[in-house]
Amino acid sequence: SFRCFSWKAIRSAVDYPTGWGIQNSLRFIHARIEQTPLNQRGKQLMRPEADFRSPGRKGEMRRSDSRFVLAPTTQQPSKQSNKTSALRKKLQWSSSQQELQQLLMNAVQDNCVDVSVFSAGMQRCGQKRWWDTLLKVRQLQKQTGIVLDTVAVGIFIKSLTSSVRGEHGFGPEQARVNLIVSMAREAWAECTGHDLINANAALHLCAVADSVEGVKWAEELWTWAQEQGLRPTVRSYTALALVFAVHGPRARLDDLLAAASSGVWTPNSVTLGALVNAFAEKHDWHQAEGIWEKLVRELGVEPNEISFAARAKAHFLSGRPAAAAEIAESMSELVPTQALAELHTQALLIVYHSSMKPSVWTRLQAALNRGDSLMTDASAHQQRTWQRLKSVAQRLQAQPSSMRLCDVLVEWKAKQSVMSRWSNHETGSNYATA
Repeated sequence: SFRCFSWKAIRSAVDYPTGWGIQNSLRFIHARIEQTPLNQRGKQLMRPEADFRSPGRKGEMRRSDSRFVLAPTTQQPSKQSNKTSALRKKLQWSSSQQELQQLLMNAVQDNCVDVSVFSAGMQRCGQKRWWDTLLKVRQLQKQTGIVLDTVAVGIFIKSLTSSVRGEHGFGPEQARVNLIVSMAREAWAECTGHDLINANAALHLCAVADSVEGVKWAEELWTWAQEQGLRPTVRSYTALALVFAVHGPRARLDDLLAAASSGVWTPNSVTLGALVNAFAEKHDWHQAEGIWEKLVRELGVEPNEISFAARAKAHFLSGRPAAAAEIAESMSELVPTQALAELHTQALLIVYHSSMKPSVWTRLQAALNRGDSLMTDASAHQQRTWQRLKSVAQRLQAQPSSMRLCDVLVEWKAKQSVMSRWSNHETGSNYATA
């Protein structure tokens, strides 16, 4: 679950997910769109509104904004003071690790810190994947004698999960993978009264952790939630299913899917995208298609843009660029995400290099034209990648005999796919038939 460091008291009567029993006087956690990284922002705005609706007053938030608010928490927010308000804002807008560390060090020296300050620092580290600084913030928090509360624990666990990937990398760093469960467990034990939001966050952490430790803690968390009388939501089931999709055993995932078939829980597009992506990362398109068949065709889950992107990714990473391109083109009226536009273009670039068919070039040109409009507000990295894709496409048409397979593997997923280990094929050698 995603929780940002901004709170607001809600006193009006609202509709809540079944089983929460929330009182009107409790507080809720909202996320600030402008402080959320672009890719994360896009993913959150595509989540089903029924499961991620805002508990705010009617007319208070736009429909798209409501996707930024998760289920309400029964926890009171961290103790704050007006003295630290300006500092929290500066931490949330820190542009470098050095700036954040200096802000915190100065605050500690001036005795102007509380748990909310450390939570704000941890959250910013998670957004930017500043692993080393996150650990320093945690260490400094312990040295001051300030104890994390439940809200801060949830933020720390979420930040650990995000920071498993390097700041500029795309895959998890093994040294971090090996540490996060023990670090999250220590934080969890620092206070009592955890709610389902924290449990969901911890389950998501287990999915990116070491397989043995991740599965073990996930099972313990699920048992704990049942003992506490917490009713799992679709987010809870999705997180647990993701743990077993990533780590196994497959039988446990099948049990959860069978429970969905029996009506125990109802998967949604987030579930679909997460599970398909898990098998995409394993380069296993057969399993990804099995999940698609189960959730979409049997259980009636409506795929969204991210679900289609995960399915296309599964085929692409498995060395099936033609299938990936066809999936991207099958989205009907859905608008492709920037990431899917990249993948679609990269897939067609490989297919065209393999076949040199005019019909594929026409599709590639259409994909480039559609992508140009999508990339206007993309991240700097995505824009650079897009320009490289366009440049390679132009060169491939102008000088096809000079291009080998390695020359057309531009986007990062192409370099992580099985195609990066293929022979360095010549243009027009029909090596990409799937």
